[in-house]
Amino acid sequence: MDYSDITNSFFHSSLQLKNQFQSYAEFKSWLAAHCKPEEYQVEQKPLAELEKWHIDEGRTRVYHESGKFFSIEGLHVDIDGQAAWDQPIINQPEIGFLGFITKVFNGVRYFLMQAKMEPGNINTLQISPSLQATKSNFTQVHAGKRPTYLEYFNGEKKVKILVDQLQTEQGGRFYQKRNRNIVIEIEDDIEVHDNYCWLTLGELKQLLREDNILNMDTRSVLSTVPLIEDHVVDWFKQDVSRVNEVNFSPVGKDYFKSFVSNYSLHSIIDIISWYTNQKMKHEVTVTKKPLCELEGWTIDDNDC
Repeated sequence: MDYSDITNSFFHSSLQLKNQFQSYAEFKSWLAAHCKPEEYQVEQKPLAELEKWHIDEGRTRVYHESGKFFSIEGLHVDIDGQAAWDQPIINQPEIGFLGFITKVFNGVRYFLMQAKMEPGNINTLQISPSLQATKSNFTQVHAGKRPTYLEYFNGEKKVKILVDQLQTEQGGRFYQKRNRNIVIEIEDDIEVHDNYCWLTLGELKQLLREDNILNMDTRSVLSTVPLIEDHVVDWFKQDVSRVNEVNFSPVGKDYFKSFVSNYSLHSIIDIISWYTNQKMKHEVTVTKKPLCELEGWTIDDNDC
């Protein structure tokens, strides 16, 4: 085995800042060209005027008339009887897709990324996964367009699955919400739509250093991608001097050596035991509560 045997790995892609499809500057120009304020107008609107969204008669929750998407409900939280608070929370009992399509071009793995407009974005557009869709979206409850590339994630197309995990959303904002974080590999040619582009893992890691470029869902899926695959670690362990063949930064080289080291302060068993012990220390009780009864919160036809 030589280095050419690991060039299609996530690890190799993470070292690549050169892109065969466009330069980094050209990518930035592409993203800027898709930020068209004249096409996207977002303005706040009273809850009572939202089409198909309602506050129920008892003012206990805000919901969509389909019963899908999500609802805004209330919670009371108590920690050991020592601390307690009320808060609204998003209840979305659906498992959605957050997925990357990847393909190897000339020995480098590329990720198909989307410039996606979402109304809450600071800068209108941010880079999202190849597919970012709730169940209500991809089952077209809204009677809208089918999500692009859905067929690569729902079993319609034959693909190779590289990562497939259920991960929770932010528990402070969502009630027991989970999404399927999935990374797939394709071999066939694919149509790249106007608001999509191919990026290396190295470019994505570089974009992580900039504010408001990669959205939270992209960051979530990136966190599931192994930094270094087992077969890559095995290749380096066969001859530690091979680390000098790779264009690491000084920090990167130290980090890699730490990653492949057989020495650690704590074993995995110790870490899991510590984590389990932390969960036993405190009893957290969460109970649903009508929005209109939340202490310190008010709800009316304008907002919550």
